[in-house]
Amino acid sequence: MAQPAYRGRQCFDRRTAAGDLSVLRTRSRILGAALYTRDGELFATYQQPGVHVSFPDHPEPNGYTVAGDQMALFRRVVENNEPIGTVYLRTLYSPYDRLRDYLTRAAYSLVNAPGPDGTF
Repeated sequence: MAQPAYRGRQCFDRRTAAGDLSVLRTRSRILGAALYTRDGELFATYQQPGVHVSFPDHPEPNGYTVAGDQMALFRRVVENNEPIGTVYLRTLYSPYDRLRDYLTRAAYSLVNAPGPDGTF
């Protein structure tokens, strides 16, 4: 996602970068995303329709924070060993939903597994 968007930066084309970010609309758990230049300038943003996201003025170091049911992630974009910018994502975060789904599938598999004699 980030590499095509940053090609837009080389041409100073914010609209292309915003268009690249808009592909995230298919990911309903992603609330917003932003691209920052290598100098830390907010360059392009995306917000899920109907959602308001406050974007930080400047990128933070690589990492993530969790607050309530949301996670914020910063990741540097590097090309040819040179940093070219930073990607910021804000997403819904509900690890217990995934754990519940996994345990439900595991329990279903155990209940429906054949016995030692091959019968159910």
